[in-house]
Amino acid sequence: MTAETLITARAENEAAIERLKTAKSSDTWGTGYEELRMLTIV
Repeated sequence: MTAETLITARAENEAAIERLKTAKSSDTWGTGYEELRMLTIV
């Protein structure tokens, strides 16, 4: 596993934690499918 992969995973996890904090504070629980997501398979 490269450092770049770990950096990307960390950024994605930190973003998910922020979304969780927002959902919890506003009591609005989205599905995660409200916007188009592009996934890249390496």
